[in-house]
Amino acid sequence: MALTLKYKSRTSERTESGYVRKQTLQGSFDECTAYQTTHAIGEYLSGFGRLASSSISQHEGNIWQIELRYTEDPSGLSVSIGTVPPDTSFGVFSAVLDVTMMSNPLEAHPSYRTCWNHYLAARDDATTESPSWWSTATDPLLTGTAAQTYRWMKSESELIIGPDAEGHTWKLVKKRTKAADQYDVALYTQTETARFATFALACAAIAAKANRTASSPGVANGLTGGNWKCDRATVRYSGAWLASITWTMSYDSSGWDSDLYDPVAATN
Repeated sequence: MALTLKYKSRTSERTESGYVRKQTLQGSFDECTAYQTTHAIGEYLSGFGRLASSSISQHEGNIWQIELRYTEDPSGLSVSIGTVPPDTSFGVFSAVLDVTMMSNPLEAHPSYRTCWNHYLAARDDATTESPSWWSTATDPLLTGTAAQTYRWMKSESELIIGPDAEGHTWKLVKKRTKAADQYDVALYTQTETARFATFALACAAIAAKANRTASSPGVANGLTGGNWKCDRATVRYSGAWLASITWTMSYDSSGWDSDLYDPVAATN
């Protein structure tokens, strides 16, 4: 048999702390137990609220029943505006996104310019103290005639004092335009939790993803650019075996190095 709603079992009560709604399902003992196992405390049911408790008892003969008690805040906003509160234990609503900052060298910035963190020195016979390439150069290595009369320097202490071997003198003509040598990059991590029947199944799910990449985490978040890598995972028991997996998004659009990290295997 399949679980059925017990006649006249649905009730709804409004209290100072919110709504309390109950309903009772009937079926075999195994069906009631299976339902209790697969529906975690805190799970949200539209029109009822969060599952607060579930209780199994024998009704008569081989007919068993499970009483389900739900609670909801007094505003009822989760129903009236269609917003579903998160499931605190597993599934889609378990996803947690975290953003931290990672420092990168200026040279790694996609718009990097040499003048950001280099000083420019000019020889006494330089044609100008502000060459046209000063603000657009991306490589501190100069070539041609520019290499003879100009020098990029990481520090003012590199400036030649007095005449050089050829008798020329040098002076600082341009200071670096950025004070810092690094810049911040947003680093996104997303943790998701899934439910498994056994510890072994939870561990196997983690092993299939650990240190592997994916185009997006299991729960889509709308972030684009780059890809994700499974960097951390844990398994714990809370009414069922819960595997939590943390994905880290690559800090640039090129993604995690495919020579170093394999993608998560496709599943049918």
